[in-house]
Amino acid sequence: MCHGWASGVTAFLTEYVLGVNVLEPCCKSVIIKPYLGNLKYVRGTYPTPYGNIKICHEVISGKIKSVIDAPSDIKIISEY
Repeated sequence: MCHGWASGVTAFLTEYVLGVNVLEPCCKSVIIKPYLGNLKYVRGTYPTPYGNIKICHEVISGKIKSVIDAPSDIKIISEY
């Protein structure tokens, strides 16, 4: 019951909604640029060789507020 075509949704949600884009090999630097659309909040994790990046985005007063917990070996760049 595992189909390759069904896994595209996971990559889409991670890249566009959570906004995770890897800039360097081994996730040494990652840019976070979320697009929430009409969502009020979104939470997720992104696995890396150094451990998970935990991400929470929430819309407060029309602006996105984020809490990002990443391993110290990873440089996080936020854009929004």
